[in-house]
Amino acid sequence: GISAFVRNYGWVMLIATVLIAAGGRWALTIAHFRERFDAAWLNLPLVGKLARGYNAARFASTLAMLAGAGVPILKALQAAAETLNNRALRADALDALVLVREGAPLASALAQKKRFPGLLSMFARLGEQTGQLPVMLQRAAKQLSAEVQRRAMQLATILEPLLIVAMGLIVMMIVLAVLLPIIQLNQFVK
Repeated sequence: GISAFVRNYGWVMLIATVLIAAGGRWALTIAHFRERFDAAWLNLPLVGKLARGYNAARFASTLAMLAGAGVPILKALQAAAETLNNRALRADALDALVLVREGAPLASALAQKKRFPGLLSMFARLGEQTGQLPVMLQRAAKQLSAEVQRRAMQLATILEPLLIVAMGLIVMMIVLAVLLPIIQLNQFVK
């Protein structure tokens, strides 16, 4: 059964696990693989939206602060892009920087990048039209942050009962692992 398999091939499983973990860690040091991993991370059902919203809020907040302080928009975009943890979003922000440098409005440059939430380009458009870009970007950052917090609370609400059930199953497995040999021994004695 399982016990014999683990006794015979456990060391192979351990070595394979270590090699896979080391290979994955090494692959993430290569920029191309890391960007693809980050892009895939953004496409995950639950955490993808959280990561996208968190990074977009951080980007908008930094951009608003820098633009409000009088930093030229190109330098502000460059600095805000550098604050992004997700390399796929960072690449999109730098692509938007190129579009703005070529003369496109910030809102349309952000709207072309589908990884950024539409809310960000909408607020950027309003800010450009009213001449209050920093204020509108700060509002976008606040709204995106609030949405991230709301989604995180929903995720925690969903995960909490699942974790309790998982812990119960683990405890049940441990109890069965201890009691089954005792019961089998008792039946063997009879």
